[in-house]
Amino acid sequence: LQYNAVGLYQLLKVLTTPVIAVLQYFLYGTTIPGMELLSLVPIIIGVCLATVSHLEVNSKGLMWGCFGILSTSMYQIWVKEEQKRL
Repeated sequence: LQYNAVGLYQLLKVLTTPVIAVLQYFLYGTTIPGMELLSLVPIIIGVCLATVSHLEVNSKGLMWGCFGILSTSMYQIWVKEEQKRL
């Protein structure tokens, strides 16, 4: 939050779910049913519209936000894989 407005931070966190889906596809070959993929479209469109319409975005904040999304997504995927092993 040091480099981003609260609104941008919240919008970037919303993108965690679509990023998890993409990472699981590329890293593990996990496919997602079509209806579940379709349900992610409004999330992505909403984030794009909200970001374009009224938020301040700076490169440093965006970089840290992307690192945050990637690290959270990778952690959630790791936890899921560890739970499968139990």
